[in-house]
Amino acid sequence: MQVSRWGLPLMTHIFITDPAVQDDYNRSLPAADVPRFSQVVADGLARVIELAGSAGDPAAYAQRVVKRLFPTTLPYVLDSAASFGFAGFNGRAMTDNVENVMLSLQANTPIDQGAAVDRASILGEFPYFGAPHADPVVD
Repeated sequence: MQVSRWGLPLMTHIFITDPAVQDDYNRSLPAADVPRFSQVVADGLARVIELAGSAGDPAAYAQRVVKRLFPTTLPYVLDSAASFGFAGFNGRAMTDNVENVMLSLQANTPIDQGAAVDRASILGEFPYFGAPHADPVVD
């Protein structure tokens, strides 16, 4: 049984906040996204943009983002550089900071949450990420 999907990251963390809707989304297929989830995301996103004051027409901004996010699949043009950014999605490079991108889309303003991609641990072949750190990070 499918219990999660991650075509686009953080959808259920910042765009779909109702736990019941999150479960429904995670168990559904992208083909049903537009009628089932786009209005939920548009309504919530318009409210965030209204509170942030980052767009003159929060509902119009929300609709533009929803058109970009739904259906929640990650587009990629073959034989092109992968890039996951505020301006557009074309796959996702190992060094793209997807959290910054998705938070920036949500707020319609650049956001840098402070975490950086550890480029030194990226390998040139699958599985691309190196061995786990010997000592876990402790706050």
